[in-house]
Amino acid sequence: MKRFVLLVVALGLGFFITWVDSRPNWDDTGVTALAIFLCCCLLGAIESSRPWLWALAVGMWIPLSESLSTVTSALCLLSWLPSQAPMPARESAGFRGT
Repeated sequence: MKRFVLLVVALGLGFFITWVDSRPNWDDTGVTALAIFLCCCLLGAIESSRPWLWALAVGMWIPLSESLSTVTSALCLLSWLPSQAPMPARESAGFRGT
């Protein structure tokens, strides 16, 4: 239960830091990085069994928001999806099993 509450807190802190970072007048990467670092340090000091979880929960929001904020980035992410056309079987493509 403690880990779940801390996960919700970490997600909220990460979302808040991303919200502040996405404001039009905010242009201070050092303060944003320091805020993420301090939040992860605090959460790691409270519950040190899974520090990677706190780093992901706090830090995933900024790359996610940046990648979805522009049309070009969203189209780049969509290009990673597999195509709708199925791949031909090896035998029908002219390959013979050995």
